[in-house]
Amino acid sequence: KLEELRAEHDAQSKLLDGLYSWLASPSSLLYDPALLRKLHTYMDKALQLFMNVLKKNGCQVIHASYSRVIFATGKLTILPDMSIFWEALCANVESVKVLEPLALSDGASLGDMF
Repeated sequence: KLEELRAEHDAQSKLLDGLYSWLASPSSLLYDPALLRKLHTYMDKALQLFMNVLKKNGCQVIHASYSRVIFATGKLTILPDMSIFWEALCANVESVKVLEPLALSDGASLGDMF
């Protein structure tokens, strides 16, 4: 059952990743400039919400784009400071409905950070 859920999640993630490409490519049959502008508006709002959550957790945002966010935590030690911070950040991100798909509490996302 768990393997089926993972496969379904992977398929949905690939579909969403591909959706942007289909909407953004002028040679695509799904290309629509108005829809792409609306999608960028939603992406901007989601990125702004994420940056606000980071700032509320005491982070300084150094760089933010749709594909990467670089921030400074001010934490000097990994244990216990960083682990406590990460748990609090994950809880705060998950409390915002729009940011739930980020799945920061997933172990794989923590590995991608370094």
